[in-house]
Amino acid sequence: MTLLTRLAKGASISFVGMFISKFMGFFYRITVGRGLGPEAYGYLTLGIASFFLAQNLANISVDEAITRYVPEDYSKTSKYLYSALRVSVPLGIVSGFVMFIFAEQLVNLANFDPEMVEVVKIMAVAVPFGVASSSLNQVFVAREKLRFNVYINNIYQQAFKLLSGLTALAFGLGLSGVTWGFALSAITSMFLSIYYLKTRFDLSWPEETNSKEIVKYSWPLFFSGLMGFVLNWTDTVMIGYFTGSGSQVGIYNAAFPLAQTLNIFMSATTTIAFPIMSGLYADKKMKELSSFYKSNTRWVLTFTTPAFLLLFLFPEEIIALSFGSRFTDAAYALQILGAGFFVGSVVGPTGNLLKSSDNQKYVMYNSVVSTITNVLMNLILIPLIGIAGAAYASITSSLIGNFAGAVEVYYEEGIHSLHKGLIPLFAASLSSLIITYLVIKAVQPVTHLWTLIPGAIFFGTLYIIILVVLGGVKEEDRDIIKGAGRRVSMEEEADKIADIVIRG
Repeated sequence: MTLLTRLAKGASISFVGMFISKFMGFFYRITVGRGLGPEAYGYLTLGIASFFLAQNLANISVDEAITRYVPEDYSKTSKYLYSALRVSVPLGIVSGFVMFIFAEQLVNLANFDPEMVEVVKIMAVAVPFGVASSSLNQVFVAREKLRFNVYINNIYQQAFKLLSGLTALAFGLGLSGVTWGFALSAITSMFLSIYYLKTRFDLSWPEETNSKEIVKYSWPLFFSGLMGFVLNWTDTVMIGYFTGSGSQVGIYNAAFPLAQTLNIFMSATTTIAFPIMSGLYADKKMKELSSFYKSNTRWVLTFTTPAFLLLFLFPEEIIALSFGSRFTDAAYALQILGAGFFVGSVVGPTGNLLKSSDNQKYVMYNSVVSTITNVLMNLILIPLIGIAGAAYASITSSLIGNFAGAVEVYYEEGIHSLHKGLIPLFAASLSSLIITYLVIKAVQPVTHLWTLIPGAIFFGTLYIIILVVLGGVKEEDRDIIKGAGRRVSMEEEADKIADIVIRG
């Protein structure tokens, strides 16, 4: 099995899981938002932020070490897993305890409504379980058994949150009930992770553990992970602090997850790409690593580019279709965020490449600079222009880290993501969008919500045709096309399709 075939196999599993996760996640947000109202929905979002902050502080990125070292020697899986758990679980218990005891003081410090105290306490209960689950699930990633990671994180957790949220609303349990549903999804996921590990891998208590090695590798990533949390959540927290409005938090958190869907394609590939890149670097196969990185980026942009163009051109329609008309004030923020996520995709997963090549110190430096930029811009822009300011701050700071990483990867390893193979997909995306837009306007001068779905189907079909004509499908993609056909017992037919579509 070629490296690209391994990537595609893992990516397809991840993408299906992420698609299901995003679908259920959107339905969960819509249902909970409408059931609780804008204010309570904003408080729930802030409570989720407090949960992930505590989890990140306790985890100190030891799960990253599992993904880094296990691919080098699968027989040491137990050693690295238990070494990581010895560090993270005690910290998780302490973190949850502190969060529970000082919930009222934390809420007052953040200038939030007293109703947030109960939310923070409920989330505190789940923190140790979330910390343990994070390390357990990384074994599936390191061993390239992504379907179990998908089952737990993308399907089970989202389904549990959705069903528990619906149940809480149906029985009138309100914000407290919905929050408990979220907490229980994290708690029960840990036990499901243990079950799959015990039944799929021979993991016994190792003769030796090496927590010092784990911490030595992880501590730079801890700071970058903490900075990453700030990048993801500071805008949400500061919107609540400066505006004093839970509804503004809720509106912004309609735009942000929609824009994040553009990252589905990169996340689907980099989950499995990280251990592959780590293995290539360990074997000093730098030429193969460079080629693999470029192919990975091309695949990501093949899907991300048309999705971004649709999102940027029809932000109000997409928000109304997803969250309802009460959230359309987030349209401009959605355009800003979408543009930022797209540009970040162009340079590729620089953070993962830096980590796989033992240059994780750069990840830490980039995260610190990005975080400081994010905080300062939020402090200045949110009081001036509200949620649009938060969007500008979030994306500007993120792009600083992405472009710095691209420069560092090229300086250290001579690797970059740009190549002429990207030209056909950019040309196909832009020309398809222009044609689709002109057709829609010719048929319906005033764009209505109902035109979005057929327009997207027409756009997607046209994009594929033009991409093939321009030679956007390469010979290196043949194994992927044949592999997809093999999964449905149509390998010969898939090979014939490859003959037709491969022109470059």
